[in-house]
Amino acid sequence: MPTQSAGSSPFQARQASTTSTIIRSISTEDTNLSSVSSSSIAGNLTNGTTTSSSVTPLATLVSPNGQPLIEVGPYNCTPTVGLPLLTGILRDYFDDTDTTLQATIHYLVFNIHAAVSQSSPLEPAEAPDADALPDSNSLLGMFLDANLSAWLYTPESLQQGRANINSTWYTGLRSTRPDSVYYSTAMRQANMATSSDGWPGAGYLVFGRYLRALAGFGRVDPQMAQYNFTGDSRILFPPGYIQDLRGTTFGAAGQLTSGCIFDSDASTVSAVNSSWAVSSNIRVPELDSGAYNATIASVSNLTSCGISPLLNQTLLNTTAWENITFYKSIAYSSIWSWATGEPHNITDDEDPEGRNRCALMHVNDNGRWRVTRCSERHRAACRVNNQPYVWRISSDEASYSSSGNSCPENSSFAVPRTALESMYLLDATRQVIEDRNATIWVNFNALDEVGCWVTGINSTCPYVNDEEADRTRAVVVPTVAAVIVFVLAALTVFVKCAANRQNSRRGRRRKGDDGWDYEGVPS
Repeated sequence: MPTQSAGSSPFQARQASTTSTIIRSISTEDTNLSSVSSSSIAGNLTNGTTTSSSVTPLATLVSPNGQPLIEVGPYNCTPTVGLPLLTGILRDYFDDTDTTLQATIHYLVFNIHAAVSQSSPLEPAEAPDADALPDSNSLLGMFLDANLSAWLYTPESLQQGRANINSTWYTGLRSTRPDSVYYSTAMRQANMATSSDGWPGAGYLVFGRYLRALAGFGRVDPQMAQYNFTGDSRILFPPGYIQDLRGTTFGAAGQLTSGCIFDSDASTVSAVNSSWAVSSNIRVPELDSGAYNATIASVSNLTSCGISPLLNQTLLNTTAWENITFYKSIAYSSIWSWATGEPHNITDDEDPEGRNRCALMHVNDNGRWRVTRCSERHRAACRVNNQPYVWRISSDEASYSSSGNSCPENSSFAVPRTALESMYLLDATRQVIEDRNATIWVNFNALDEVGCWVTGINSTCPYVNDEEADRTRAVVVPTVAAVIVFVLAALTVFVKCAANRQNSRRGRRRKGDDGWDYEGVPS
């Protein structure tokens, strides 16, 4: 890649409607700092504000495994964990799980914070001197490249893939190709298609290239603006490129009053945020409200708005190991497709049309799906020209198997593939059907095999072994499955946690005989 300044990038962010900068400030709306314990960040160190803390600076603690911890203001740090150890653990994990069944994509997101003074840990951090920043041999990318280069999909690889998608993303099985409706393409010459904003499919990365991880910057303190981001541009994606941190606010009933990605006036992919949008601002009800036995509105509304809720706090001072009930409610509330308890009551009638094996969207349940008899007659969800966010509702009612013929011209019977697409479909339904109890077909069924839900009226279940597969003991694996996302949230860099405190008057760095040490643990 050509040399570039810290504020520029040869890539267009996936959320192309907004301008991405190299600096992302921490806001209380994003991090919900008021509910974070003292073991996490307790003060907003980027805008000059602080919160009170009762911890005593420089108190030595001991972790459960006997390792020393240094308590510096709102931080609990360890001098024994750094990037070499962390990347070594990930390397061993990737090596041990390089199998057809276990291989998945992981995202490593690094948030860069400036360390505060040890003598004044609750004061805003100062910007490090230029000579105190890592040199070109001590950058984050160097540590990642040393241990994880065999598994990393980098910005350099993405740029090469986009230059000729025919010879990269479109090689191998057709099922591993990315869906072309989510990116633009152009022909540079014969049989050489290019893309300015596309991404490869997970199947291509994992099973074609044997790659397992993408690394990028998350939040970056303004004090760290002089860090050499250009030196890391070959390995790490710039801030806002993989993960879009959304600032959100809620009303009294848990509805989003700001931050929702859904916009009824924007329907093209370039205008709609298509990145991994995340918010850790989750409104959780009090224990005595009994709401943990029901859907949590703030979580459901975040999900419907296309935002992944990131739980970054302990619920009611109880860990999931001690009581998982509260945490299960958060997880259940983030399900955007099936209604509570669905799919259920599936029958095995001889007549396919009479079976309870088809999915019906219910408008009064925020667009959640329920199982019903395929012979019932309803209007259908129709995607216009296979565009993700443009939907029409059929005028005529029909059975499930006949719904493909009832869709308007230039549209086809379809099913939402993401929570945000589902929100656009729900909005399109409400615009043409005033009845809030209305229901419409979505193209999702289990007609071929009980419990195996597929899209497409005549689709077959991909997980059923045939005789040939039994003889060869082949394992059928979905190429695009639920992705296990491993986020290294708030990895604090440049925090001086060692007992050797006199090395820096502000406690922001530690430079030893072998160069820079990156210290800190995920909060």
